[in-house]
Amino acid sequence: MSSSQKRTLSWSSDLPTRPSKRMAQEMSEDDAILSSAEYESDIIDFERDEPVYPSSEDEYNENGLNLMLPEVVRSQLPSGPRSPRTQLALHLPPLHDLNDIYKSITEKAVELGFDRVLYHLGSRRLRIATVCSGTESPILALEMVQKHLQEQFNMTFEFRHIFSAEIDPLRQAYIQRNFRPPRLFRDVRELNRRVAQTAYGSLEKVPKNPDILVAGFSCVDFSNLNNKRKTLDDKGESGGTFWAIIRYAKAYRPPLIILENVKSAPWKKIQTYWQDIDYHATHLDVDTKAYYLPQTRERGYMLCVDKKAMDKDESSPYQIGRWSRTMTEFRRPASSPAGMFLIDADDKRLEQIETDMATRAKLARKPVNWEKYQARHLSYRQANALGDKRPSAFGRLWT
Repeated sequence: MSSSQKRTLSWSSDLPTRPSKRMAQEMSEDDAILSSAEYESDIIDFERDEPVYPSSEDEYNENGLNLMLPEVVRSQLPSGPRSPRTQLALHLPPLHDLNDIYKSITEKAVELGFDRVLYHLGSRRLRIATVCSGTESPILALEMVQKHLQEQFNMTFEFRHIFSAEIDPLRQAYIQRNFRPPRLFRDVRELNRRVAQTAYGSLEKVPKNPDILVAGFSCVDFSNLNNKRKTLDDKGESGGTFWAIIRYAKAYRPPLIILENVKSAPWKKIQTYWQDIDYHATHLDVDTKAYYLPQTRERGYMLCVDKKAMDKDESSPYQIGRWSRTMTEFRRPASSPAGMFLIDADDKRLEQIETDMATRAKLARKPVNWEKYQARHLSYRQANALGDKRPSAFGRLWT
């Protein structure tokens, strides 16, 4: 079992469940998958003469997907053409298990030449640093890719998580409990120094020579849901974390930096600021429903590459533009409804969560008897001749 599978569900007290354990029939994706270029250009013809409604309670399509699932029913338009941008891709085999999803991602990576990256690395471990990652999803993803590279292709991919930086105490606890990075720093704004304070209060040296920095800097000031948005120069939470990452990059020069934020972030300005410190930067907007998940979650990503490192390797800046095209090659539209991603109602983890919650309830603090505090209050007032009346509106005390 991989280390990611062994991890505890620290924040799983309110995990959603699905009522049925019925699984979709397996089908080779090669039999039905369409190219990303076809999907991206929307030239697939999804027009139907009339809406699709299942005729029986247990009706399935040719890929084994239950057409009576509420999410599938709601994905049908009442009339007219069906847009691949907003509908489940029912022409593809259903994918809803993370293990299968990352198997597909790994296969695509090898197809696009990731084996050449592994050959270049040899036995050297890739040094990864994460900042404001919350639940360390970059490390989880790398572990899944590492697992499938070994199982499917007998390829070795080694990396080392050299440090994490997170300011929220709850997330600090989650990261330490589940990932145990060598260093867990408290504040990204201190990382441009030689030493920084950890989540435990000690001072530790900031590791040098990271290969990749993954930073999901704060989005609160850029979100469309915020009526009081701020710019990068307003010194808000988003600007503060962004400029801290810039200062870190100037001090330690990681060759590759991956930034993530909301789609509405000022990406053009962000790109300019990276160019000012001699980094090539390219930006791409993505939507999760185009990448396996039945969810509309639009985000922006930016790849920043140190110009000095590229000059040293005699690399062309035009190669940076290939990153966006590579990202689009990984597009695979969601083909399973949200309900199929949820934990089964009889999953043992849910039983454990219920047991833990019941135990906490028993250990909870008993109701406080306020009578003794009232007696102490009256005793104090009598001892100081304050009387037992309330103060008047003019500030005088009745005695």
